[in-house]
This record gives sequence, C-alpha cells and structure tokens, in this order.
Amino acid sequence: MGKPVNAPMAGKILEIFVKVGDRVKKNDAIVMMETMKMNVRMFAPEDGIVKTVNVSPMENVKVNTTLITLG
Repeated sequence: MGKPVNAPMAGKILEIFVKVGDRVKKNDAIVMMETMKMNVRMFAPEDGIVKTVNVSPMENVKVNTTLITLG
C-alpha cells in the first residue's frame, strides 16, 4: 500500500518536487506548502519510491490530507 505523507496543517501547495516513480531518500524535499503565511518544506520520512502524488500546485489542502504516497 505504501507510506502516506500527510499535510501537518491546512495550507496551499506551492510546489511539488517529485513525480510518480522518483526515488527519494529520507529527508529529501518533496513538497513546498504555504501555511499561516509561511513557506514550509515537507520532507520524505524514509527512503522509497513515489507511488502517488495526490495534490497539485495551488491546491488548498486540509490537515492530514495525503499529499504523496511512498512505497
């Protein structure tokens, strides 16, 4: 199934640094989001391959929305 990477708080997706099939290492930047007027980078929690990208740039997301799934 894979490991979901969820939004820690509500905000807007500004940039997505990965695409399906990309290999990522733990702590690689995967998403930039704006939350509470600050830009926040989201990092890969573990090594893996990007299985799904569930959001798009400029999309507003709620807390705990699954942004990306790693496998």
